Amino acid sequence: MPRIANILFGGMRPKVSAELLDPAQAQLAINCKLYSGALEPWLAPGNVAGVTLSGAPAIQTIYRYGNTLKSKTQYWFQFTGDVDVVKGAIAGDTEEKTYWTDGTYPKKTKSNLATTGTPYPSNSLRMGIPTPSVAPSVAVTGTATDATATALTSTYVVTYVSSWGEESAPSPASGLATWRPGQNVIIGSLPAVPSGAYSITKIRLYRSNTGSSRTAFQFLMEATIGANGYTQVDNQSDATQLGEVLTTWDYLPPRDNMIGLADCGNGILAGFSGSTVCFSVPFVPYAWPASYELALTAPVVAVCAFGQSLFVGTTLGAEVITVIDPAAASSETIRDAQACVSKRSVIRFMGGVVYAGPDGLAYVGPGGYRNLTEAIITRAEWQAYKPETMMSAVLDGRLYVFYDDGVTKASLIFTFGEDASFVRCDQHATAAYTDPVNDTLFVVQSNTLREWNTSSALSYTWRSKEHRFDQSVSMARAMVKADAYPVTFKLYADGTLIHTQTVTSGTPFPLPAQRAVKVSFQLEGTAKVNSVTVATSAKELANG
Repeated sequence: MPRIANILFGGMRPKVSAELLDPAQAQLAINCKLYSGALEPWLAPGNVAGVTLSGAPAIQTIYRYGNTLKSKTQYWFQFTGDVDVVKGAIAGDTEEKTYWTDGTYPKKTKSNLATTGTPYPSNSLRMGIPTPSVAPSVAVTGTATDATATALTSTYVVTYVSSWGEESAPSPASGLATWRPGQNVIIGSLPAVPSGAYSITKIRLYRSNTGSSRTAFQFLMEATIGANGYTQVDNQSDATQLGEVLTTWDYLPPRDNMIGLADCGNGILAGFSGSTVCFSVPFVPYAWPASYELALTAPVVAVCAFGQSLFVGTTLGAEVITVIDPAAASSETIRDAQACVSKRSVIRFMGGVVYAGPDGLAYVGPGGYRNLTEAIITRAEWQAYKPETMMSAVLDGRLYVFYDDGVTKASLIFTFGEDASFVRCDQHATAAYTDPVNDTLFVVQSNTLREWNTSSALSYTWRSKEHRFDQSVSMARAMVKADAYPVTFKLYADGTLIHTQTVTSGTPFPLPAQRAVKVSFQLEGTAKVNSVTVATSAKELANG
């Protein structure tokens, strides 16, 4: 005799006909947490006590600074725009130097700047150090102590140095100064502090020194920066007393309009501007040589690092750049990859990168490209969720996608593997951050910081597959085994709702007379449900 028994509860695969779903899969799964196979509700996000975010407009980016602390309250950076934040990989850094791009110009901060007031970050500087634009002047004064001594011919360059110890690329070289011991070279036209929040405090002077095979510029002196027209004196006739060789020739600041900051590992940062991908000098996050830039054929939407590669989502498809050495970075176009339609959807996941494409969730990784959702959702169904609005987050192997279709703001929670599926959750967020220290997903709702799945239970809806029988049947009894009650049970016959029951215990209950070829049921509530059985008789119900 016909009998339906659900001891496992799974997610939705709307691309598959309701009759062809696997027994555990659902036609509808809203607010269902299906980690264990049982049917449980997601909990609403709970407020994080002790954290106050600023008011309107809506916060779109959060980042927990002080992220080595096991804290849920210290210290939340907040931005009203789409911002990419990266902690610098700097040897001996005890100040958590942190960098971000927000579309105005790239910025940086550290502990004594970021946390002096709220909202965080309270203060920042510009990332990068500008290059002195004017060559220093030189003039030789004094009388040589030995007119027969070999004359020295020198030229000079100057660099800026910030309070962080960061050094710029050098200025143009001065004219030549020819001099002998006893004479001085007066180096003038030294640059004043440039405008902008750079915290430049000093200059360094370098002098040319010609050896047997090449000419190099070596450190001569460092000086506190002064007003225009101040000078320094070089009377160091012994070239062996010069210091280290200048290495910052190409240490340019990043482009002002660079966005999409990503950590590629090995101390390398990446960003993009238009259709150009940019890289920093390894372990020197403020230096972005022009020779490290890589021009692509399509405008870049987003970048995301995985392994030793950089995913680049474009308006036409995707590229993967190998960045072991940014000076020799090479790009590979990913065959058949769909366009990236939402920058905020791009996220590292499953050993590669996932992003919203026109047809579904696209994946690029070590195994190449594939549409992760091809078997579970059609293009039309996917488009209804407005993929261009999507923002992604990852926690415990699941992918959370927040969307706004113009009517509903909610989220989709995907599980991949042999039984790929998803559930819909009625919770939306304008910003999300997965904290690796606390293994917690934090979200922003109504400009309030909340912790995912920590408050009151959400009311779930779970509807079974359509069970088709060879001939019409009459389901007479049902039973719902739950950890608590009540649970609402609804029976559908040939697609029509014919009975609603408020179940208050695990005792079998009768169903009204009906005959149907297709039968399904729906559960609603907040209690954990372990199994549901529907049968044509009490005996058949008990046989399970």
